[in-house]
Amino acid sequence: MRNRHTILALTALLSLNASNAIAAESDPGQAAVATGDVVYFQDMKEFEPRAWDDGSHQGGIAYLATALENIRQEEGDPIVAFGGELAAGSLFGSVFRGEPFVEAFNELGVDVGNFGNHDFDYGVDHTRSLIEKAEFPWISSNLTTQNGEPISDDGTTFTAKSGELTVGFVSLTADLDRTVAAKDVVTGDFAESARAGVNKLQEEGVDAIVLLSQISKEDTTRVMEEIPELAAALREENEAQSPEEVTYTADDRPIIAPRADYGTLVHLDVTVDRSTQKTTVKVVNHPVNPSLPANEEWKARSEKLYGELDRQLGEQLGTATQALSKAELGPLVADAYREHFDTQLGWQNGGGQRADMKEGTLTRRDAQSVLPFGNSPIAIQATGAQIKDALEKGIESNPDGGNGFPRTAGFTFDYDMNAPFGERVRAIKLDDGTSMDMNSTYSLAISNYVVNGGDKIDSFSDARVTSTGTAIDVDVFSEYIKRHGELSPLKTPDEPNDPADGGKTEESSIGSSRGAAVAIGVIAALAGAFIAFTPKSVLDGIVRYLKTFLPGSWQLNLPSDHFPLQGLHQ
Repeated sequence: MRNRHTILALTALLSLNASNAIAAESDPGQAAVATGDVVYFQDMKEFEPRAWDDGSHQGGIAYLATALENIRQEEGDPIVAFGGELAAGSLFGSVFRGEPFVEAFNELGVDVGNFGNHDFDYGVDHTRSLIEKAEFPWISSNLTTQNGEPISDDGTTFTAKSGELTVGFVSLTADLDRTVAAKDVVTGDFAESARAGVNKLQEEGVDAIVLLSQISKEDTTRVMEEIPELAAALREENEAQSPEEVTYTADDRPIIAPRADYGTLVHLDVTVDRSTQKTTVKVVNHPVNPSLPANEEWKARSEKLYGELDRQLGEQLGTATQALSKAELGPLVADAYREHFDTQLGWQNGGGQRADMKEGTLTRRDAQSVLPFGNSPIAIQATGAQIKDALEKGIESNPDGGNGFPRTAGFTFDYDMNAPFGERVRAIKLDDGTSMDMNSTYSLAISNYVVNGGDKIDSFSDARVTSTGTAIDVDVFSEYIKRHGELSPLKTPDEPNDPADGGKTEESSIGSSRGAAVAIGVIAALAGAFIAFTPKSVLDGIVRYLKTFLPGSWQLNLPSDHFPLQGLHQ
């Protein structure tokens, strides 16, 4: 029996029914029972471990190297599968765009890769450049070009051997509409694409088939239920900072979600009895984090890359007069686009800003943190009707301000989410106070992500592109900061619109934040005056009274004898 390292591992054992196994005629030269191993990881944002809110650190290329070496020492030669996501979502990703990971995978012995949607964040051409650099095949069973060709020349399936076991892989990816490649890549039906891949692999006589999934948990489960020949599914994490999860189909085939930030190395130990077509899969989730000894070579490489990162991001751009939220930064980015192309209007999607900005000195690192994806601003001609339609679809994508929610410069709009779709956007006003004419044409600076249909905003698909430029969004925004010197929320028009009951106003700048700051300041001043001029005995009585009925979590925040209000009472 094989020795297993099971500390901190989640283990599950299952047997698949004969009807679920791969139907293949027995070869007299084959062993009656075939065993082999598959290991899997995904979601690469940093070479260094990522800090989580619970105080833990997940991932790290030096620790992944150690985890892979440990499994190889125990199991021999497992098939190593990468599940996708290596090019975006962090400063490291936005600067290096996945290339260090591809180089690492080549050396660490990755056998096959799947695509995550963010692997297309810098466009199809960049994705293909990564494929060219890879010494392993990158497959997709459901992504094609507009003319129906596979997105990767490596094909739609992959087959490899581990021990006596031949394993086939199919792969699925979703959410390409949230990338700049939305116009260039066609996303095929999940179940149909997987079925075509399974049929192909069955003809090749594989022993077991594994699904590599960058689609939702629900869709992965549906595909597994519809295709009983799939022995297991290795999917993406549930959400950022979520633990591992192993679920099962109705007939007990495993669906495994690892930790985010490649914090888990999933190990499938697969056994197939070829005489009975019975498949047994054992699942072990190994941690990838600093609890392991670091591989010193990869640790040194990581430190060198982060030194280069610091050098590139240290350039000073200007200052922020106050802390700026993502909602406040959106109109500023839109205004940067507008100035860059000298257009009437600017537009930036709410989900494009990935970080707030602190008050004080701003560096390239700050700008890159806000705009890590490297989208390309372009200038188009759009009618008022097209703009209104895009506003409707933008607020529909995320009424709370993320995803495709419009952040604008040069115009404002009212909207009411209680109204029917198509009638929610009202009172679109230009900065000069006039209403937008639905029949007039306006020059609009906007990211190629939105124009290409990102977040399902397809309103500008027929708009005339007047300039594509050569700069990416973070370059345009960085130059904007340097040109202005100081960064603060855009000024609102002289007469902002009042939304109807139940509606909201989206302005070119967020005036409400400034009003909130004033209100907080007034409240703080009044509270300070109350403390300063109220006798100590009265203050102590108020504190004792409040402690008698507030919940315990609130009581912890009340003044005590060791942190007294009296200390403020002079």
